[in-house]
Amino acid sequence: MGGSNYPAYLKIFAEHAVRTTLSARVAKVARDADRRLTVTLENEYAHTTQAHTVDQLVVEHGTAPIDDVYFELKDSSHNRGASTRTRCRAYRPQTLVHNEDSIFQLFRVGDAVSSRNIHAAIPDSNRLCMAI
Repeated sequence: MGGSNYPAYLKIFAEHAVRTTLSARVAKVARDADRRLTVTLENEYAHTTQAHTVDQLVVEHGTAPIDDVYFELKDSSHNRGASTRTRCRAYRPQTLVHNEDSIFQLFRVGDAVSSRNIHAAIPDSNRLCMAI
């Protein structure tokens, strides 16, 4: 859920008594004799476990990065895709050089990095572009 649309989701979840366990990971799933599922959840912060018997389990793990174009261009780029966080945070130009023959720099932002959305790509891109 994104930061701007979670209230609508939480409203619908509450209206339909949907239980969310945002800080838990599925540790184990077993099918019972009556075909129901016993799901063991581990809390990521307290490292405690709880078992729940349910009819259905929905797990959301995000998405894989969309990074194929990045890896296709990486070796041809001036910086080979590398950046320096301290320079980025300070809005300073990226100066790493790994390929003298190249004329372009390449950076990964947003969902090319990990399961992220446009709201993560904007600050990343802003920091990189403000230094130009």
